[in-house]
Amino acid sequence: MNPGPVEHSPGGPRLTAKGKATRQRIISAASEAFSDCGVTATSNDDILAVAGASPSQLYHYFTDRDDLVAAVIADRVEQVLSWHH
Repeated sequence: MNPGPVEHSPGGPRLTAKGKATRQRIISAASEAFSDCGVTATSNDDILAVAGASPSQLYHYFTDRDDLVAAVIADRVEQVLSWHH
């Protein structure tokens, strides 16, 4: 089975379509949790439970928590910019 085209995550691993979807699922779960509870009150376990992902996946796609927070911010910025276009 062909996993589809391979893309690069900014500063991260090469991503297949499935990997890109997993990474986005983690970002979306973190974004929602950060909005609801705040960044410091949200644990990685909280995010992973919502995303249906494992700790190994979290650290495959993000070097550390700061990298995840930066990805959430970048995702939100992209959403706002695309809404304005």
